[in-house]
Amino acid sequence: AASDVYKRQLPFFFIPASVSIINYADVLRENLLALVVVCAVSLIATFAATVGAVRLTCRLLERGKRR
Repeated sequence: AASDVYKRQLPFFFIPASVSIINYADVLRENLLALVVVCAVSLIATFAATVGAVRLTCRLLERGKRR
């Protein structure tokens, strides 16, 4: 199956990222608080945008049913 091809190649996608993380571990450690704050803020923003999109979609669907 096509998924088997991707499954066999999967390590090639993760190895470079893992090596980079190891190479820059000291930089990541120095900026850990900033990284955590950025991740938390972006997570909250993504949740808020998703909630807004779902609410808007529900309103538009309800409006379409009334017509």
